[in-house]
Amino acid sequence: MPGAHYKNDRRHQARYTIAPDKVVIGQIERKQADENIQGELLDLSSCGSKVSLRTNLTFSEKVNFRILVPEVSIDISVHAIVAWVRSIGNDDWHVGCYFTTRIPDEIFDQLGVAGYIDRRRGRRWKVSISGVARWELSSQAYPVEIVDYSGRGFCLLSGRAGIVGSMVCFEFHDMDGAIQTIFGQVKWQTCSDGQYRQGCEFKGISTCSKGVELLHDLSTVVTPT
Repeated sequence: MPGAHYKNDRRHQARYTIAPDKVVIGQIERKQADENIQGELLDLSSCGSKVSLRTNLTFSEKVNFRILVPEVSIDISVHAIVAWVRSIGNDDWHVGCYFTTRIPDEIFDQLGVAGYIDRRRGRRWKVSISGVARWELSSQAYPVEIVDYSGRGFCLLSGRAGIVGSMVCFEFHDMDGAIQTIFGQVKWQTCSDGQYRQGCEFKGISTCSKGVELLHDLSTVVTPT
């Protein structure tokens, strides 16, 4: 099922990937079905989470989302809405939920101290996402690649020079095959062997939120730096 992106500020909050050697339990309490489903959190922000489940949920379904980490005495429940659902095969599902009430900062402090998340500021992820870009005042599309991104922007690698301060439109296919668009403003540019590396800042509140979510969800394997 294609993802749905809500116009709120949840992606302005840092989203942390759960450490691979740690387990954070995400328990979904379905109101209408009177059913509790236990899964494993893959990432977490104050406004949402991606969770791995063995059961499919319904898009826009309202649930209670319980986060359990007995080792550090975390047991917190929030109201949530299912934002997207994606099958990953073998009856396994990745489900994105956004919280209608925020997770307190103290929870992230506890998870950080215990090594469940890395709270380093300015975290950036190395990726390889191909697509096309159109720069301001030009309708021609050029093949490009996003080589890394953070909560504030992304870095393009292109054979075409940009202009610092100009706008750029990046188009790519998401995991469902749909064309997605991200806008940015070129903040710096370097050139090596005919390839231009351009650092771009997400532009607009909704664009920034959408951009980080799309790039993070598209990257099944990311390398934090």
